[in-house]
Amino acid sequence: MTATRRRKLKPGTRLPMQPALPFIEADPELRNIDARLIRSGYVRTQNVAMYLQKNSTVSLRFVWRKRFERRTMVHTVNIKVRME
Repeated sequence: MTATRRRKLKPGTRLPMQPALPFIEADPELRNIDARLIRSGYVRTQNVAMYLQKNSTVSLRFVWRKRFERRTMVHTVNIKVRME
């Protein structure tokens, strides 16, 4: 029987997408930003992009889009979280 190797992730690696709603509900400041942008006509993406940074830090990228007259306005919020 051979042992499977566990590959160590390098900084800058994109992690699997996760649903954005649980993260937004857990942070009051992010919840206020989300409510304000939705009232302004922006639409939140369903998933949050996650990237591994240095020192076990994970960067979460939230995106809201507003489309009108063949133009798209984008608002992004990046949050860094220390993973233990």
